[in-house]
Amino acid sequence: MIDPQIRVGIDVGCKAHRVGIADPNGSILEEFDISHTDAGFQDLFHRIEHHKEELALPVAAQ
Repeated sequence: MIDPQIRVGIDVGCKAHRVGIADPNGSILEEFDISHTDAGFQDLFHRIEHHKEELALPVAAQ
């Protein structure tokens, strides 16, 4: 049984981070880099919230 959650994975770096957001089936919805700044993290949270609202699903971080 697949958990009905949006999956968020983050590859942490010292200056930038690679992010992947996937649907419950594991299909990549979006993959992008963010900078290690307040603006970068705000962008991350904005994108997660967009997918959360669009799919009406909770978010799981892995």
